Amino acid sequence: MGLPVLWCHRESFRSTVSTTNTQLSQETVAADQPHLERGAMNTIIITGNVTKDPEIRYTNNRTAICVFSVATSYGKDDKKQTTFHDVKVFGDMAENVAASITKGVRVTVHGRLEKSTYERKDGGKGMSVDIVAESVALDVRFRPAYADQTENTMRQVKQQFPNAQLLDEEEPF
Repeated sequence: MGLPVLWCHRESFRSTVSTTNTQLSQETVAADQPHLERGAMNTIIITGNVTKDPEIRYTNNRTAICVFSVATSYGKDDKKQTTFHDVKVFGDMAENVAASITKGVRVTVHGRLEKSTYERKDGGKGMSVDIVAESVALDVRFRPAYADQTENTMRQVKQQFPNAQLLDEEEPF
């Protein structure tokens, strides 16, 4: 029997691995990440389809906020269940996401869960749990993703999102 695979978000996380189970040493996490309480980790990774074109808005201090929804499914046939996740992206990445993804695109989102309360139209209080994205990537498992960077597209993106970070074709990686 082979060793199980353990994926860690940060290189500083160390783990204890045995042939029967995989554990994350809580003492190591607490020592390496003092801002995390013992046993408190808030990380989520989802892969699914974008359900509507992203919406972008700006705060008073010009911080970009991009909001979109991702549908994930599991199960087969009549037992298939779909969950819709609201995703928020902030800053320069918000502008890049808004310029890069559209409804129907398959993405992988890595982030953290954030609970918020709001006032409903009927005056009652509501609660939502959103994903605050740390990264958003195109998923190419079922079809290729094309980055259309023609001159016309680049000009449109620069006009719509003047603060977006765009790589020049001449720039090396």
